[in-house]
Amino acid sequence: MDSLMIVLLILVILISSITNVFCFFIGAKLGQKIVNKEEIKFDDIKPNITLDPRKIRQHKEEEMNMKHEIEKMDIIMQNIENYDGTDYKQEDVPR
Repeated sequence: MDSLMIVLLILVILISSITNVFCFFIGAKLGQKIVNKEEIKFDDIKPNITLDPRKIRQHKEEEMNMKHEIEKMDIIMQNIENYDGTDYKQEDVPR
């Protein structure tokens, strides 16, 4: 247990150090742009959000279909779990 905590502590320190170095280089790059009076563009950072109603409707339909398939799989798995050689406690799977 003690060695696991040491490994986790070392892992957290490494991740923190790598993140600090990464942020330093980003800050240095942006700082140089500010000093050189260059334009800073954030086009790469903007999320690509579309508000097309057809795509939203299609996405919701896909979510509902997936939810229905998951419910079917849950019933099938429960039927397998409850199987004792008879149809006792077996549920019908919706189509």
